[in-house]
Amino acid sequence: MNLRRNSRETTYYILIYHARIVTASNRIISSLAYKIITPEQVP
Repeated sequence: MNLRRNSRETTYYILIYHARIVTASNRIISSLAYKIITPEQVP
């Protein structure tokens, strides 16, 4: 695997992988924050 030749593909792969991690983290943080902020209102 030549990194110079595939640098663009590698960059896209890293960006997509990072975006998936950030999205998953944001979902977990949002759900936890929602439970902490409104514990009584959740049915």
